[in-house]
Amino acid sequence: VRMHDAQGAIIDRSTARLVVIAPSDYSAVALPYPADTRLRNVRSLVYDDERRTLLMVVWYGGEGLEATELMRYEYASGWSASQSTPFPYLDALALSADGRDVIASSSPQLGIDYRPKLSLLSPTTLAERASLQMPDDLTYVPGLAVLSTNDVIAQGDSRTASGPGWHSYRYFTAAAHLSDTQLRVQMRLFF
Repeated sequence: VRMHDAQGAIIDRSTARLVVIAPSDYSAVALPYPADTRLRNVRSLVYDDERRTLLMVVWYGGEGLEATELMRYEYASGWSASQSTPFPYLDALALSADGRDVIASSSPQLGIDYRPKLSLLSPTTLAERASLQMPDDLTYVPGLAVLSTNDVIAQGDSRTASGPGWHSYRYFTAAAHLSDTQLRVQMRLFF
């Protein structure tokens, strides 16, 4: 069997990584949640079966757009308490198709240079490996979709403006690398 990429070139399967994971054997439980009384809005949720971790983007709505954090739960013989990492302006998460990276979108506060950023994070340490700033001003990325090719579709939207639609972008992700494939698709919103 030969595999081809989008341009028709043969893909070298000798560098492929096969991960075999035993079926999950745990039942549904309530996760331990931080005890403070702050109001939380879950923006994004990603389960990484290879590492048996659950990642959650939480926004503290009453405290401003920058009041977001990344919560991480791990499963060993039971679910751990959450490990929270402040991550200002975090909007969405996705796991790359090969499981090697967590893809994060973040958008800075309104003002000069208000352009969203896509980042590749280490799935174990959550350290940023690579990032790129998207080309449109006044947008943010509330949704990410990962394709089987490991490309990511970043859905653009606006918090402050209305119009005929916002662009979505397709980016190629490779281990510790992000590149814009120059594919720009106009998304139109119809009411």
